[in-house]
Amino acid sequence: MAAAMGDLFAPPDRAAAQAWQDRKFNVNAGNIDQTRQAVGFPTGNPGGMVDPQALKAMSQGGPYDFGARRNAIAAAVQQQAAAAAAQPVVQPVEQQPVYDAGFGGYYGGG
Repeated sequence: MAAAMGDLFAPPDRAAAQAWQDRKFNVNAGNIDQTRQAVGFPTGNPGGMVDPQALKAMSQGGPYDFGARRNAIAAAVQQQAAAAAAQPVVQPVEQQPVYDAGFGGYYGGG
């Protein structure tokens, strides 16, 4: 039965169990801060926000490649910056006064 479950459960001996733990839970309290990224809003930590996928890997187990995820986040940030730079700058239009009898005359405008 255990063989049919694959790598789901830890092996019975201590050394193999530790190797399984290191492989399945490679994100821990000691290295989770490596995934912090600065964001544009307050997070309660000056280092920024922890990667949600790292939190998931830490709590549920599973592989987490720190380098590959860091590169993916950096590429997404660069792509967003390039897309924002490509957007035309829209100049605000001066609001004209509007007449509305319900408000007793003109309102709005600058």
